[in-house]
Amino acid sequence: MILPTIALASGLALAQSPDKVEQQPETPRVAWSIPPAPTEEDFPEALLTLNLAGKAVVMCVADADGYARECVVNARPSGLGLEQHAVEVVKRGRIKANWPGDTPENLSFSVRLPFTSYMPPPLPPTDRWTGPSPTSEQIELATRTSDEIRAIHNEPLSDDIIPLALDEALRTEVAPEQAAFIRSLYQRYGLSSREAHALNIRMMARMIALTETPRPIEFAYYSDEPEIQEMMRDAEAGEGVLASTWRIRTAYCERFDCSVEYPEEPAAPDHWRLRDDEPFTPPQSPD
Repeated sequence: MILPTIALASGLALAQSPDKVEQQPETPRVAWSIPPAPTEEDFPEALLTLNLAGKAVVMCVADADGYARECVVNARPSGLGLEQHAVEVVKRGRIKANWPGDTPENLSFSVRLPFTSYMPPPLPPTDRWTGPSPTSEQIELATRTSDEIRAIHNEPLSDDIIPLALDEALRTEVAPEQAAFIRSLYQRYGLSSREAHALNIRMMARMIALTETPRPIEFAYYSDEPEIQEMMRDAEAGEGVLASTWRIRTAYCERFDCSVEYPEEPAAPDHWRLRDDEPFTPPQSPD
């Protein structure tokens, strides 16, 4: 499985109105002294489950030590936890003042963060399987292989329709309207891990019958390849994890905006009392 990654798109920029840009010196007033370090855990669970990408623009005001004292954020898609995770990433960074004698205190800065998933989007389900029927030996091989894959990922079988990690995200970081709708989609289209495991065995057996491969574990290694994705989709025949994910994702994006263009930069709150527009004269050396 290829895990999603997060990258800082364009580094650091002073958050100022366009008419102030021309007044900036060649040396920017602030820069990173400790750049934020995104991790796999920074990818929102709801975004991951829906197989979506996202983008966020975070504006913060710095304290005297260069850490973000307070932040505001806009994100797309909104309401899926992207806002909180983007702020958490930026708050791990630290800025410094580049001009001699200056301080980062009460200076604002903005960061653009793309949350990019390299997992291929799910394909529309097919209606029926047109390939060969697997033999009992192929079904046994598919069962052993599926059990091996489940053990590698340490995935216990459960009758819960909503995975525990997603359930936690829906309760703690997803907006109420989006959370309620996602829960309704899982009740309609979702699969428990026990149901998914049984359907995966059937899918794997059909793929073994079609390809006559002695090493079906390789299907898991290359599951992001387009031809393997198509074979998995066809072998599911509309009943399985891929079909379930496609239905949930499609229904969600028909109701909510799933576009990933960068949103507008958020406005700085008045109580920040920023110094961005104040003239600054570096200390002069004695004559």
